[in-house]
Amino acid sequence: MRILPRRLGQVLTSAMTTLATVWRPLAPTSIAAFVPASLLTLLVFHMTGFIDLVERVLADPMYLQRIPVTEYDQIVRSLIQVGFLTAAIQGAATVFVFLFANRLVRSALIGESVSAREARHHAAVRMFSGITGGLLAALTVIGALVLGLFAWAYVVNRPTFTNQILLANILLFVLISPAIWLSVSMSMFTSVVSFEEAGVSGSLRRSIDLVRGRWGQTLVFLILVGLFGTVAIQLIQLIALPLSFGGQSSLVSWLVALFGVAAQGLILASIGATYAHWYIDLRARKEPVLVNQL
Repeated sequence: MRILPRRLGQVLTSAMTTLATVWRPLAPTSIAAFVPASLLTLLVFHMTGFIDLVERVLADPMYLQRIPVTEYDQIVRSLIQVGFLTAAIQGAATVFVFLFANRLVRSALIGESVSAREARHHAAVRMFSGITGGLLAALTVIGALVLGLFAWAYVVNRPTFTNQILLANILLFVLISPAIWLSVSMSMFTSVVSFEEAGVSGSLRRSIDLVRGRWGQTLVFLILVGLFGTVAIQLIQLIALPLSFGGQSSLVSWLVALFGVAAQGLILASIGATYAHWYIDLRARKEPVLVNQL
């Protein structure tokens, strides 16, 4: 049976239906994947003094305003390092969960019986391509963003741009638009790696090709699906996990942290499964696709 293109609402409905089918094998592995990632994140927090800094700021909100500039700069550099390390740890766990969820979605759509163990093996085998592709995509987007911001700062600091706020904002959007375009265009690379077993460069090029012609719709999809999930995950990272190591040893703080880990895994697994359905729809618009060809 050929897969036909669908509207955004139909894609989301289909994704929810699939999630209801695969949630039993999906949930335990997705949650478990973020247990070591969360422990490593907490270890980084401790080793870099992030937890101590959080305690000081919570106890004294004016702490950062009173410290010397040199000490403040050192804190900023440390926070940047913490950000990169934790992003790498969480990114690796996210790639694994996305690949795992994509495999379960494929099995559900073609009517194939696949165990969680087989899906985990599928994800593990493709982790190198997934992580390397994700890193390359992130560096490309960040590079384009930094170049755009530097160009913007150079132009707006010239005397002719004095008090030209509206024009400066328009110019900012224009200069960072390549980074936005790249981030949306390469958003389907994990699904390509999972479904088509493509390599690093091949998966990124394939994602760009699939999104071409549906860029605006893909942006709306990413905002609807990814933004809400990302906000929830960041709240978990910034509140739930540090709370358990913020000088509190109560059972409640530990339960909050455990809930945060579980919620993070489930949220990302749901996003990954939904991305798989959008990838299939994009592919169906580019070429004839039969169910058994997925």
